[in-house]
Amino acid sequence: MRRESLAALDGRTGAVLRWQPRLPEESGPHDVAVAGIAVVIAYEAIETETDAVRAVDGRTGRNVRWKSRNLPGYLGGVAISGGRFLAPSNAGVIGGHPRHGLAAFDPRTRRMTPWAPRLSGTVLALAASDTTLYVGGCFRRVNGQARHSLAAFDLRTGRLLRWSPNADACVDHLVLSGATAYLSGAEVTTVDGATRRSAAAVDASTGALRPWDPHVSSSLPYSNPEVLSLAASGATIYVGGQFTNIGGADRRNLAAVDAVTGVATAWDPSVDGDDVFAVEPGPGAVFVSGDFEHVGDTARAGLAEIDSTTGVATAFDAKAEITVQATVLRLLGKVLFVGGEHLEARFAGKGAYGMATLDASTGRLLDWPSATVPSYLFAFARAGRRLYVGGELELAGSNGFLVFPY
Repeated sequence: MRRESLAALDGRTGAVLRWQPRLPEESGPHDVAVAGIAVVIAYEAIETETDAVRAVDGRTGRNVRWKSRNLPGYLGGVAISGGRFLAPSNAGVIGGHPRHGLAAFDPRTRRMTPWAPRLSGTVLALAASDTTLYVGGCFRRVNGQARHSLAAFDLRTGRLLRWSPNADACVDHLVLSGATAYLSGAEVTTVDGATRRSAAAVDASTGALRPWDPHVSSSLPYSNPEVLSLAASGATIYVGGQFTNIGGADRRNLAAVDAVTGVATAWDPSVDGDDVFAVEPGPGAVFVSGDFEHVGDTARAGLAEIDSTTGVATAFDAKAEITVQATVLRLLGKVLFVGGEHLEARFAGKGAYGMATLDASTGRLLDWPSATVPSYLFAFARAGRRLYVGGELELAGSNGFLVFPY
């Protein structure tokens, strides 16, 4: 007998039974639990991209009267105990309040605000103007409305805006520069229905696609061109990733392109290696991290500061030996913060894990706040006298981020 995703078998013979419950079309069941004569089924409701639960008769497969609804997050292995249905979920609960992909808190009171959008998926990038919060990631719906990897909210009211450029894959980075929002995603091939390879620009007010297109490509065999980092500085957009040509010029993994035309500038650091993971502009120079050994003729392994005019490595030398790559860089004042997915590195012989703080002038590893934070760090932000560090933290009580006086 034909069965899709669910079936009942005779416990003695293994024969397929007639039992065949009806689930909504295009649904994906992923676990079941038995409760007396009922079978509780946890499944993904494809249309709403949420998980749902349904109870059916264990003999006939017919629906049993049971109050349920779509549930946030992915439900893990389900179980029945004492008349209760139990299931672990990846839905976020912050400060006792459910939050799905996005949350906001007041840094003065440390309390969650009432803002609670319903986003089904993962948020990977945030950018904000004075009035608007822009969100990028892997999602298809926000507050029940179609939003493909990109969305925007009014910062005053928290209301979801009509801004919806629609990318065909996950958006990893968002950068605002004037009236334009620049975005990148390693697997993005179209934005708003037009072809764009890994990077695109849209109007920050309307979401309309801009003509800006750096035409990222690679001539290396078995290599797909990818943009892994974006940063804006004045009229220049810095691009890091895996490519050999961008903006009409030969550039290996790191380039500067015009913010309006997308044409490559004369800036060419000539880094070697396979990837550039992070780019962070500073006053007169650009910090970069990646899988490289040299900047031009200068030895700089994994981390370097490059003059934004000449493209030559500066005197900054962290003497880095990076085992697990740094994918996040943030320059705050005179300190360069380095993070990544379980970052593992040595700077001038001193070890750092998860997070490193370096003197931005010399590259010397600093002891503050800690050279050992076992985690996946992907966000640094400063507000007032506090530094907020966000990620998948492995410290008890961290709640997804750490706060340091700064």
